[in-house]
This record gives sequence, structure tokens and C-alpha cells, in this order.
Amino acid sequence: MLLRFTQCVLALTVIAFPMVIQAQQVTGLYLGGGVGANFYPDVETDIPPTPNTVPVSMRVDTHVGFAGVASVGWGYGNGLRAEIEGSVRSNDVDSIQFANPDGPFPGTDTHGVVRTFGIMMNGFYDLNLGPVMPYVGGGIGYAWHNWDQVGQTAGGVEKARFNDHDGQFAYQGIAGLAVPIPGLPGLAITAEYRYFATLDARFRGRVVGDGLNQSLRTKTDNQNHSALLGVRFAFGK
Repeated sequence: MLLRFTQCVLALTVIAFPMVIQAQQVTGLYLGGGVGANFYPDVETDIPPTPNTVPVSMRVDTHVGFAGVASVGWGYGNGLRAEIEGSVRSNDVDSIQFANPDGPFPGTDTHGVVRTFGIMMNGFYDLNLGPVMPYVGGGIGYAWHNWDQVGQTAGGVEKARFNDHDGQFAYQGIAGLAVPIPGLPGLAITAEYRYFATLDARFRGRVVGDGLNQSLRTKTDNQNHSALLGVRFAFGK
């Protein structure tokens, strides 16, 4: 029994040792990418009236969607990294609820996709904890928020539609964990949480219901919570 235990300890040591060796802070050029789930919280907004229209309120709910990121960066060997990142987030619309002062508009069939494309400049700090490397970071940039054919119909008649996009300042916060792959210097598996948001986006649309037929201008917030799995490869390891 003692011999078997000793063999197990030696085997685990042999396995863990290269992981400890490779959990080094990134120095030089690296590439990264990740994919995962995106959560777009429910959007609630009031559409202001014009002299010839009535106020309209709107609530948009979405399904869990997709998020993907790709980046190229540089590590300074002291835990600090800087990178340029491109990203996409997409969520199918689940339901839309419109209402005016007289009550909700009838609507049964909902359609459309909410998307965000971003270009970001990020900064990170890596914490070297032996076989794993947690990291935190954040970024700023620009993002294009798109409501693609977001609308609602009732009885085959279109009641509302938004098909517009807007570009705004974007920002994000990131917390992640990198796990080096033994035997493959420079390669690591990453797991991340990201909070990504923009300034309020402005959209144009049209609502038809209960004798109402009006063009609308509204603004909505754009917040995203993403859980990602990915890979990172540092050159020169």
C-alpha cells in the first residue's frame, strides 16, 4: 500500500511539474479567442410622444444567445498585457410587449435578433498562482448595436418593427482563469466572465395597434453578460 501511494505521489508530481513550469506570465506576442453564452437582460423603455402621437412603453425579452471574441496582444512579462479585440454577441428575441395608456397592444408572433459588434482596447493583469493563472482586466472601444427585424405580428398583421442600428462608446470588465497545457508551451485554456455595455443606443421603428400607426424614436440600454471558454497561444515559449 505504501509503495502504491508513493507511486501515485510521484506520478502526480510528474504531471503537475510541467504545469507549474508553464504557468508563466506572458512575454511578447499572443493570440486568443473564445466562444460561449451571452445573456442580454430584458430591455424596458418608454417611447416619448410627439404632438400627433401617444406615449408607448416597450419591453423586449431575449433568449440566451452566442458570444465570440478574438484578440491579438502583447505581454510585458510582469503580469501586464495589452490587446486589441473584436467581438460579436447575438440573441434571438423571445417576446415584445408594447402598451399605450389604454392598455397593451395585442401581439402573438415575435421575431428578430439583437446583435452587438465591438472593437476594443483591453488591459489585463495576470496573477501567477503556480499551475493556474487568474487574471482581471477591462477595456474601452466602440460597438455597433443592431436590432435586426425585431417586431411582432398578430393575425398575420405586423404590429411593430425595429430594423435599425447605432454605434456607441463601449466598455467592459473581465475576470478569467488560464490553465497551461502540459507539453504544449505557450498554449493555455481560458475561462472568462465578461460584462460588456455601451452608452444608450437610439433606434427608429413603427408601432401599429388599436388605430395607432406611428413612427417611433427610442433609446435603450445595451448590457451583456458573457461566459466564455477559449484558448490563448503565446509565441516564443
